[in-house]
Amino acid sequence: MINQEQLNAIKERVAKATPGPWESEETVEGHIDIFNPNEDYAVCQTGNETYDCLNDGDTEFIKHAITDVPALVTEVERLQTELEKTEKCYEIIKKAAFKATDKMSVFKNALEKVMEVEEPIMEGWETPAYKIAREALGGEAI
Repeated sequence: MINQEQLNAIKERVAKATPGPWESEETVEGHIDIFNPNEDYAVCQTGNETYDCLNDGDTEFIKHAITDVPALVTEVERLQTELEKTEKCYEIIKKAAFKATDKMSVFKNALEKVMEVEEPIMEGWETPAYKIAREALGGEAI
């Protein structure tokens, strides 16, 4: 897992590098020029295993790309796996909630029927079953 310090370092290297897009091309001498096709200059040129870059930000970006990119890919894959697990849990919870809602509806209907059957003849003549059903449905018991 990439920690915040590592992520901040990668973001800083990106911010200091010459903006892209970057392209590359091999020179007649066998060197590689890395350049932004929208600019008139090379961002970086390679030669004998060295980089001649316009700024230190580009050098640092290139040097760390070999470790930054795999670390970022690993982190994305880890997060995708976590997202899949979360989505599966969500589906399970959603199904359970649907079933619970169905059961709650059945119980509510049953309590309403108890209240109908046990409806008091006069005020104050409520049966214990009526009071329990009314309280369960959100009314106050007397």
